[in-house]
Amino acid sequence: MASHNSPLKRKNQRQNSINKPQSESSSNKDLVEALKTKVKHLSYLSDYLHDLIIITNLKGRILFYSKSSEFLKDNLNNLSGKNIMDCVTPEDKDKVYNAFGGCKPFRECPQVEFRFQCMDDSYKWVEASSIIIAERDSRLERLVFRIKNINKQKQLEKEVESLRIEDVKSERLITSFLSNLSHEIRTPMNGIMGFTEMLEAPNISAESKIKYIEIIKRCGNHLVQTIDQLIDISTIDANTSKVNSSSVNVNTFIDEQFEYFVSRAFEKGVELKFNKGLAGDYALVETDYEKLSVILKNLINNAIKFTDKGKVEFGYNRIGEALRFYVIDTGIGISPEQKPLVFKKFSHGDEKLSSNYEGIGLGLSIAKGYVDLLGGDIWMDSTLGQGSTFYFTIPYQPSKTDDDLQGVIKDINLPSTQREKLNVLIVDDEKVSVLLLNSYLEGSCNEIYSVKNGLEAVDFLKNNNNIDLVLMDVRMPVMNGLEATRQIRQFNQDVIIFMQTAHTTPQYIDDALIVGSNEVITKPIKKRQLTSLIKKYLDLGFFKK
Repeated sequence: MASHNSPLKRKNQRQNSINKPQSESSSNKDLVEALKTKVKHLSYLSDYLHDLIIITNLKGRILFYSKSSEFLKDNLNNLSGKNIMDCVTPEDKDKVYNAFGGCKPFRECPQVEFRFQCMDDSYKWVEASSIIIAERDSRLERLVFRIKNINKQKQLEKEVESLRIEDVKSERLITSFLSNLSHEIRTPMNGIMGFTEMLEAPNISAESKIKYIEIIKRCGNHLVQTIDQLIDISTIDANTSKVNSSSVNVNTFIDEQFEYFVSRAFEKGVELKFNKGLAGDYALVETDYEKLSVILKNLINNAIKFTDKGKVEFGYNRIGEALRFYVIDTGIGISPEQKPLVFKKFSHGDEKLSSNYEGIGLGLSIAKGYVDLLGGDIWMDSTLGQGSTFYFTIPYQPSKTDDDLQGVIKDINLPSTQREKLNVLIVDDEKVSVLLLNSYLEGSCNEIYSVKNGLEAVDFLKNNNNIDLVLMDVRMPVMNGLEATRQIRQFNQDVIIFMQTAHTTPQYIDDALIVGSNEVITKPIKKRQLTSLIKKYLDLGFFKK
């Protein structure tokens, strides 16, 4: 605070001519008139300035202010007779006193930034400078303030600072994400490589072999899930993900999710329950099965992950023209501070969770992206320490036919009457892939042939007209699968071609369909997936001679 000698508080020892003109001498009267004339001239000049000009006495009482300053507006009629400190927010009063309290005549005071109080209790940032003016042989002094509106500048500085903070947060999240990603890739790879080596040990028991194989499968599935999430989020961010609708039996879909997660829930001691909201043909809807599966799997996976005891329940109901799915858990819950982060990339809601729970923090972000793509909404309700409920909706579009492909295929082997008619050509340069496909098809087909590249496939089909199905890889030396398929279609329109690829972007899938493939299978290929597609084409009569 200013001392008693501050110009804003100090009383003039001589009575000033404006307050008591009757006691002033003739020379002082002339001085007052001259000062009034100068103030009048200053008034005319100040009307052409964007900045606010205020003249006060040494106590701070406002004697004059310019009328042109835009940022005052409604405050203009309320400045007359006020003290200039009435225009300063309480938080900034000390700062203004300290800046202007020690001013001396004819010396400019330091500039100071403060918040200018407006009539509606809002404020605007201003930058003020001041100088004391006086006639040379007179104690008649005035404070002249030049106040500049810097509110936009301050808002911009605030936005820049906010962006800087967000950049720091994003950088920290990305660093954490990369660390988690390394962990989520190296950990399952360590299991796969380690237990594969254990399988090579001599005299290994059958029981141990089954146990090691199960661990390798689990590690492989975890690794595939991590890679799938990276691909999913990249297609969402690039706006290249497309909706591929088909007929889906939602009840069968719910059964699939239960079968997928029940063993994991059992291992954690968590009860897993489900609910179906529609019966019969009412459960047949048109939607994107793969994206719906990704959404619900991510939500159920999180529910089980963050629940150490109690239960997880999932299901759906029809609400008007929408299907509303839900996943309820009795897990750790989410605090109010964490809730805005749960659907953001690279985040577990709480950064501490990244080190305590597996995952790379993309599941909920992917779920939201796919829900938006399907034309629905996603939201949550959660209490810290009591659990969470996640909801999402998709449009209810009834389907007239059931698509067996979306159901669980119990019998993965083909009927014996159809096996005898099926001859398959595998086109792949990777020995492991060829061995895997052979093992899937062995015992389910008449003959299985293999070639190493697209050019060999074209030549083989030109010389053999007994092939029913071609399993064509995309990336191969000499000639890739896309070019090979294009050439095959020039002389053979009947053979069924399943394109197999590690690429999941819509562009690759579209390219494969354009050149003439019947189906596109993304790696890693599962036996049930391949057998389901073969059964589909058998049922449709494509393989019948």
